Amino acid sequence: MKMNKKAAMLISFTIGTLMFATTAFAEVNSKSGYDELKDSLKHTAENCTNKFSSFTVDSSFVMRDNGAVIYSKNILNKYDASKKSIENTSEVNNGTTKSEELYYKDKNVTIAHNTSDSNIYHVTNITDKDKTNSFLSNPFKESQASDIEKIVDTAIGNLKDSISVARKTDGTRELSTSLSENQIPSLINAVTSFKLKQDINNQIQQTSRLNTSTTKLPQISKDVFVKDVQLKVITDKDDSIQSVLASGAISGKDNSGNSHLLVFELSLKIKDVNSTIVNKPDLSGKKVQESTEKDYTKLSNPTAYLGKYKNDITIEKDSKFEKIGERFIEIQEIDSNHVKGKYYEEYLEGYKDYSSNAKSFNFEGKFQKNNTSASFNTSSSGNVIKGNIYFSPDSANINFNVSNEEISNPTLNKVFN
Repeated sequence: MKMNKKAAMLISFTIGTLMFATTAFAEVNSKSGYDELKDSLKHTAENCTNKFSSFTVDSSFVMRDNGAVIYSKNILNKYDASKKSIENTSEVNNGTTKSEELYYKDKNVTIAHNTSDSNIYHVTNITDKDKTNSFLSNPFKESQASDIEKIVDTAIGNLKDSISVARKTDGTRELSTSLSENQIPSLINAVTSFKLKQDINNQIQQTSRLNTSTTKLPQISKDVFVKDVQLKVITDKDDSIQSVLASGAISGKDNSGNSHLLVFELSLKIKDVNSTIVNKPDLSGKKVQESTEKDYTKLSNPTAYLGKYKNDITIEKDSKFEKIGERFIEIQEIDSNHVKGKYYEEYLEGYKDYSSNAKSFNFEGKFQKNNTSASFNTSSSGNVIKGNIYFSPDSANINFNVSNEEISNPTLNKVFN
């Protein structure tokens, strides 16, 4: 789901701080508890991305400043892997205004709506079906996952006995941990202070630039430290996470010396496994703004580029530009893999000195992977000529270049009869 930059910043900062701290002390203190928590996280990620046919994630996030709510968000995310569809709904309170957000996506379309923006439903038609093949990705299989784990391991400090595992008779488990301010390593406090100040500066710049209503994050500038962090995770008998409760508090002072206690609370439940139903929004009677998604790494309709293209050949004479001829490209064959055509030049009467060097050659090239550019190598004119042709994916023009030669105007526009 799309969210505003401030919401993303706050949630990212909070979750990052909580998970950095809790993962850190889990690693050191109770190896068995840490291993169980880590295994549960990996097992759940694998289930959600590759095994569950459908599931729902019900989550909420709240941030308070000295007891007053300055931001909250309730999110209901539904996933159907069999249909590769997602339905996200949320309610947002930034401390001054409230809004509702909706986001839906399947293999054919995305639908987005935010009541704080307008009453318009934004519908985007998907033309590249290959993009939907990747439904959800497993974060533990990302290329940087192991490196991040090593960084956390290095930064943890001397935390001990901070995680416990309670096994219940029905096979479920409760993994919990609590960390007070005296247990927080200095490195975590330093990173937290730096990140919070950075986010506050970003908010000030964004607010002044956009002049919009945004979350009133207090301008804490000194004496910043993490006061406490708590985490409780419930897993089912199959070692998959059912719920997560996390909280943390950060203390600090603003430029006026006023004290602030920022309290963050995050709750998450994974439910309705293999029974979740994703519903496409009914837009009957709604105000709709429709568009088509473009993949700028490929040509969605190559045959549309068949035909003739041209531009002017000019020189500078007597302090002004003068047209002396035209260059042409004829695209004779084109598909998603290759292009074939002809390049030639024609000069106006009175410019024989130039026309004697007029170029004319056939070319054929293969498109580069995830690109609308093709390189060619031809000897049809008697000389070996290398070059490159680029097709603009959103307009009727091409860019043509020949190696070791400078073309004053390499962009040619399509000729319409």
